[in-house]
Amino acid sequence: MLVLIRETSLNASAAPFHDHELEVKEISFGSAPDSALQILGHGVGRRHGSLTASGAGLRLTCARGHSVMLAGKPVNRATLAPGDSLELAGTTLTVLVPPAGFAAALAVTRAREVAAGDFEAAYRTGLEQTWLSRRKPAWLLALLVLVLGLLLPWLVPRDSVPRWASDAIWSPGPLHAAHALTVGADCNACHTVPFQRVQDATCLTCHRAVADHAPAPLASHVGLDTTRCATCHKEHNEPPHLTVTADALCTDCHAAPQWPNNRLAAVSGFALTDHPAFSASLLVSEQQPMGTGFGYTWQTQSSLLPDAVESSNLKFPHDVHLDPARVQDMGSGAALSCGACHELLADNEQFAPITMERHCRDCHDLKFDRRAPDRELPHGNPAEALLVMEGHFMRLFADPDAAEPTQSRRRLPDRSSDSQRCDGPAYLCARESTAREAETQFTRRGCVTCHEVVVHDTRDLLARYQVVPVRLTRDFFTAARFDHMVHLTRGDQTTEALCLSCHEATASSSSSDVLMPDIQTCVACHGDHRSRDLVPLHCIDCHQFHPHGISGGAE
Repeated sequence: MLVLIRETSLNASAAPFHDHELEVKEISFGSAPDSALQILGHGVGRRHGSLTASGAGLRLTCARGHSVMLAGKPVNRATLAPGDSLELAGTTLTVLVPPAGFAAALAVTRAREVAAGDFEAAYRTGLEQTWLSRRKPAWLLALLVLVLGLLLPWLVPRDSVPRWASDAIWSPGPLHAAHALTVGADCNACHTVPFQRVQDATCLTCHRAVADHAPAPLASHVGLDTTRCATCHKEHNEPPHLTVTADALCTDCHAAPQWPNNRLAAVSGFALTDHPAFSASLLVSEQQPMGTGFGYTWQTQSSLLPDAVESSNLKFPHDVHLDPARVQDMGSGAALSCGACHELLADNEQFAPITMERHCRDCHDLKFDRRAPDRELPHGNPAEALLVMEGHFMRLFADPDAAEPTQSRRRLPDRSSDSQRCDGPAYLCARESTAREAETQFTRRGCVTCHEVVVHDTRDLLARYQVVPVRLTRDFFTAARFDHMVHLTRGDQTTEALCLSCHEATASSSSSDVLMPDIQTCVACHGDHRSRDLVPLHCIDCHQFHPHGISGGAE
């Protein structure tokens, strides 16, 4: 049957409710992740109950040992009419009059608070949910466990104990592959004290680098300081569930943040009305007087898209480099592609740092005198470049054996094809030529083509020109993660087209443009579990519960 589910929003600033449709035989509810309506809270069973169509209303059927509140009384079976409300662990289910085309309709108002232990309870099954009674089978099973699990393995030599009577019978299920590879069959690696559940300290013997979700004062305020690792990371389950994927893990706190000095926006899902706009983390430099010039300090600041502006101090127009009529690959003559400079690393998220040597020098050489086509200036050190120029011109004017080269570069439009001549002392001629070439490199073309240059009012040539340092932001969204390879697998588009569908590089004429997609780009394809015709996206698909820091790169 086709069912309309209307969920009340917990975010006061968002839409009051969200509608989605279910095509199910019955509306199952409980703490199990695969329930049509997953409800977490004290006393909620994995398969708590179900609702089926019955005339103009719904028929309630609860599993054995479970009940819900109807009109203030616990019931396990009932016929519900429009307007009737069920209450379970703080969550309210109200029967609505179904719109045309729907067999049933439910309004769901979630409990505002869910205790950490309720996540744990979602994995347990109570004896009252089975056909077994409590007393006699319990005594019988206890005796059987004592004989097979303790007495028999103690009496019989370990190497001759059959598997059904060995320590393996204590395991409720196999280890996750990652843990099995690390500890193998050594139960004592995690279960350090008999009959005591695994402690956090034991987990941290291997997972030393795992960071806390929040700093200590805030963790204590929201109760995370008393939450065990095993509350969310469950072992010995088949199939394994080492990571909780339910959005409630995040939205229970972030839908209405109420902690001290809160600077986080409310998040109740992934939609334009439920998720704040993206903010980019940008490196910003601050100029400070230092010596005969300036020094620069860098800090990270957050700026909302699409108004974010990058200040890398690099001059780079993407539109020029992606225009095949203006720039081509030096080897093949083909147009440059995004992959010519942006090399995806093995993590499929980050890219290798952009460097002059690897990505720019093939097209932008550092030659400065046509008479020495193999001589180039060093990159990254203006004073060293000036000394190289001075040494070159000193030899040119002082060495009588310095001959014209047999090969030459293409002549630049604003430079004469005649050799420079000077009738004075070689040292003065070299100094004059160095000053002229330095002025060209730092103010007209050369270094100034890609770099910001500060010209100081000084007679000291070595201190006159200062190139502003460049630092490129390597990770604009430090609090999120993104798998590029997954997004480059559409067969109907080329890799280049897929890159440009999210990053508008062909329309960017300045390196200050932050070419990162905003939330409008993402929600065109993705949505949370309430959305239709979209690729589902959970909070942990983009955000990690245990944060990690990534610093910006510099070249």
